[in-house]
Amino acid sequence: MKSLIKTSLATALLAFQLNGAYWQQEVRYHIEVTLIDSNQTLTASEKLTYFNNSPDTLDGIWMHLWPNGYRNDKTALAQERMQEKHTRFINTSEAKRGWMDLGDVTADSVSILWRAKGDSIDIVWFELPEALVPGDSVLLDIPFQVKLPKLNSRLGYVGEHFEITQWYPKPAVYDATGWHPMPYRNWGEFYSEWGEFTVAITLPENYIVAATGELQTPSEKLLLDSLAIFGNSLLDSLEKNEGRKKPEPDTLNVLSKAKTPKSSSTTKTIIFNQKRIHDFAWVADKQFLVTHTTTTSVDSNRAPIDLWNFVLPKNFGTYRHGLKALKSAIDSCSAWFMPYPYAQCTVVDGDISAGGGMEYPMLTIINAVGWGELMDLTIFHEVAHNWFYGLAGFNERRFPWMDEGFTTYAEKRFTLAPKDSSEEDNEPAILKYLPFLNLNLMYDAPLYTAFLNNTDQPPNLPSDQFVGINYRYMVYDKPSVATMMLQHRVGQARMDEAWHDFFRQWAYKHPQPEDVRLSLETSLGMNLDWFFDGFIASRAKMDYGIGKVNSSPDDPSGWRTNLKLTNHGELTAPVPIVFRGVAENQIKTVWIDSVGTSQMLSVQTPFKPKSVVLDPDAQTLDMNRVNDGSGVHLKFIISDNFLNRGHGYTIRWLPGVWWNQRDGVLPAFWILHRKLDDPILQWRLSSQYGTKTKSWYESLSVKRRLDLAGVTQSFISARWMNNWYAPLVGFQSEFTWQDPAVSHQTKVNVGLLYQDIKLEALTREFFDTRVWNAGKVVKLKFNIHQQKKQLDKTRSTDFGMIAGMASPASNSGIGPNATPALRSGTTFLRWDASSHWQRKFSDRVKLNWNLFSAVVLGTTPLQERIYLSSSVDPNLESPLLLTRSGDHWLSPNDGLYLEQPVNIPGYGLAQSANAMVSAVSLIGTSLDINLGMPLKFLIAGGVGKATTSADWQAVGSFSPYLDLGPIPLQFVFPVAWLEDGKLTGGFQFQLNLKQHFTLNLGG
Repeated sequence: MKSLIKTSLATALLAFQLNGAYWQQEVRYHIEVTLIDSNQTLTASEKLTYFNNSPDTLDGIWMHLWPNGYRNDKTALAQERMQEKHTRFINTSEAKRGWMDLGDVTADSVSILWRAKGDSIDIVWFELPEALVPGDSVLLDIPFQVKLPKLNSRLGYVGEHFEITQWYPKPAVYDATGWHPMPYRNWGEFYSEWGEFTVAITLPENYIVAATGELQTPSEKLLLDSLAIFGNSLLDSLEKNEGRKKPEPDTLNVLSKAKTPKSSSTTKTIIFNQKRIHDFAWVADKQFLVTHTTTTSVDSNRAPIDLWNFVLPKNFGTYRHGLKALKSAIDSCSAWFMPYPYAQCTVVDGDISAGGGMEYPMLTIINAVGWGELMDLTIFHEVAHNWFYGLAGFNERRFPWMDEGFTTYAEKRFTLAPKDSSEEDNEPAILKYLPFLNLNLMYDAPLYTAFLNNTDQPPNLPSDQFVGINYRYMVYDKPSVATMMLQHRVGQARMDEAWHDFFRQWAYKHPQPEDVRLSLETSLGMNLDWFFDGFIASRAKMDYGIGKVNSSPDDPSGWRTNLKLTNHGELTAPVPIVFRGVAENQIKTVWIDSVGTSQMLSVQTPFKPKSVVLDPDAQTLDMNRVNDGSGVHLKFIISDNFLNRGHGYTIRWLPGVWWNQRDGVLPAFWILHRKLDDPILQWRLSSQYGTKTKSWYESLSVKRRLDLAGVTQSFISARWMNNWYAPLVGFQSEFTWQDPAVSHQTKVNVGLLYQDIKLEALTREFFDTRVWNAGKVVKLKFNIHQQKKQLDKTRSTDFGMIAGMASPASNSGIGPNATPALRSGTTFLRWDASSHWQRKFSDRVKLNWNLFSAVVLGTTPLQERIYLSSSVDPNLESPLLLTRSGDHWLSPNDGLYLEQPVNIPGYGLAQSANAMVSAVSLIGTSLDINLGMPLKFLIAGGVGKATTSADWQAVGSFSPYLDLGPIPLQFVFPVAWLEDGKLTGGFQFQLNLKQHFTLNLGG
């Protein structure tokens, strides 16, 4: 160990630190690494100088060996991937797993002992032979070997494409709060010490390498320059041909189809160096096409910054604007935050890399996507990480919202910024193809969805505490929208100045949330409790509303408007009020920074206000915009506001046309108040006219949200249908309990339904008399659903009960399944129970196993019986049924089948005249086999009783089926089934209509 404080400078530094000033550790790496591509391994030697700038004496150093995260099924990465159901990782063979092994590790030439942190084999403690006192340093000599995994996170290979990230032993950060050892994870990123890297890479000579840092090897510089001349010429040809039928030059087509060349038998060593960074990554491939440009707009007094794209030939067209997007990111972020300080920045085509878009200092790895414009926006986002993570070294694992939220803010800022008309290629895709959208509303739409579902979480949680899509919504979207809201409040110039102040103080350091807060509050001169305590640290919602508005002349030349502003939400935040006159240029915006429960406002304008609206441009996170304006607005649903939430009470309308067998063509008209417009109360009213029956149909549905303590979601709803065949009215309440932190859900439904099946409908063959009784039916329904997701398994249980009373129109049941004639006041009871297990064996292979049972008691209307293959839709809920008559193959239980928990294909009315089609008691099971193909297999069977006095009868079938995924249809082919207790077979065909599909007109 080096001697203690050797200089007066070190003594002064120590005294400075002990007085409470900011400090951070420093590292200096010298790594020599060899890639052996034939067996996907790295052999390396690392010399790491660790400087203790803290006021504490250190007995050891926590080190990260992150390739060991791939090593077995017990690591944090493996458990996380199992929880995400990425079982491809779990099922990876031993030979394709990754790991890191260390050789004899020394500290100042003395061998040391090291141990893993419990079961976390990717975190180890280096026990130093001598305590490391403040101001001193230690030299660690670490020989190591890495077996690269087949790429399914950030590190690894695909064929002979290598992405070498998080690959070397690195110390955990030690800061004012202590050590931060952390296992490798796919979700949640990193936190590393600042320092200098010198990395020498040896590999076969024909590999092309992109890396962090400045290239130091002259021969490799010449190679890249020559490759860039060729790549830029291809890019020029591609741009000239853009818009033609054959845009890609022949040379590019040849390169795209070429086989990967064999590795050279000779090797080369290339060296990279960079100071003031906190990570180092590199990518190697033998087929990269290289393009290059420079930018000087960051600082005209410094050397141009080199901008590089390394792209595989097959993806070259997708990256055709890659250099422009890279330049836009460097130039824009330099102007907004601080000048880019490094000599180069590189974007690399990760092809099918599981790293997606992943940032490293000076190097960005991005998956190719088919839409070039989306690629450009992805490039901008990932390059912007060079500021929020690259220059402000946040703890990405503990506070993921800081790097992802602020970077997404930069992306949104770029998207929303007005573009020069001459820069058409820089226009973000969303502005080109969806110019009618209010982009602010589009960006907060995911948050609106999470808020409606009451499943949002505070953004300031550690990365491993977010559930599912909340990692996107709460880490990326909510902080970015809140930051844009702050910019709207203070203006772009003040926001730029505040960011420059922040980076002047915190570049090349480890700022915490309180440091960001203090810096912004100081620069902007305003309290930001609403931002940090409200939007970031809590689930509190913002909801302001305007009350009655009165405007009157205000001498000498103006108008005075008095209004009441009410805070219906849970936090106080800035909100703009916009006054508009008759003329387009008559507009005045007033920002209100703080509103308690309510506040009376008096605002003077030089014109008579025609409208007064809260936040009409959706610059804030106000989640209920119904009360943001006054009046009723009628809008066509396919208008420029289709995906936008309106201000004030918005009613949308839509004409349409439908068809069914009995009514023929049905012209239709809908008016509705959608969930997108109103989170509290929604309704939909429709009218249709049957051109064959000369009949009108009307329906109304209403749904109101309830906010009940301890309940995640709760609703009450009502439904009314007025038609010639089966008028009905129903009421339902729904309660859902779901913990956002776990994947458990309980849902309870209670409903009451009255319907009157007209005898005329049976005699006119609107309904199939084999499965329907005419008459009045009142039903009380109860259902409870529970679901539990755990790693690669999902289990759900359902229990349902229907208690009803029926009063017949006549003895209308006929056919083989007819019940005895219904009597006035007949009561019936139906019980259903089912359990469902899903096991995911890989990303493609899944098994679904169901157990189900049902029983009906009393004299039951035909439509309420248990049908083996299909529901008959007794509540008239399916919007896609085209006939119920029984004389057409698209009738339920004929050729068309409705999905239900009890589903044994092959027992339809037409196909199985001698088999039991419906039952009063049934116990069964089914196994659904999904091998990752559209063609799947269903084995189902059980025992049932057709009547209470009948014997138990075995039923069952084997059915291949074709599942078209998002299309709500399955093509089912029962090929073997039981009939009269005997196995029979043949060819049947049925079309299954998935009941979980509903027609939702934007609501």
